Amino acid sequence: SRGDGPTGVRVIGQQVVLEREAERIEALGTARARASATIFPETAGEVESVAFSAGDRVAEGDVLLRLEADQERLEVRLSEVAVREAEQLLARYRRIEGTGAVSDSQIDEAETALEAARIEVEQARVALNERIVRAPFGGYVGLTDIDPGARLTPDAAITDLDDRSVLFVDFN
Repeated sequence: SRGDGPTGVRVIGQQVVLEREAERIEALGTARARASATIFPETAGEVESVAFSAGDRVAEGDVLLRLEADQERLEVRLSEVAVREAEQLLARYRRIEGTGAVSDSQIDEAETALEAARIEVEQARVALNERIVRAPFGGYVGLTDIDPGARLTPDAAITDLDDRSVLFVDFN
């Protein structure tokens, strides 16, 4: 020190910033979605419409594809008519039940016919519902090469569906 007086140190203020320390590691692994499925139609038929594009996010139950269903809609209507007819016949039998004009066995047969007609309605609705392909769970749909007008069989893959909300990764 020379004794000339106090010497100053120049200080520059800087705001303190916390930063996360990160290391980058590269590794090869195989990723798998939490759920994955290849979607097939329940039944054969002509494609009426495709309701998705590759990469779309779909929710469980969303319509993916519709098959032509004119015959199935007619079967539902026809079976509903059969239920109404069976209900009317049973109602007529019930009105005259105590008069002796109708036997107990005829009433039993009418009740059985009504129950059978109701089952046919359920079967027709199931067949109609099979003409609509829905997403079994939420996720992302893949590519498809199916267009309206194409004929599908039950072994024709429509698309793949992956639930990528959670990925499992396997490293060697």
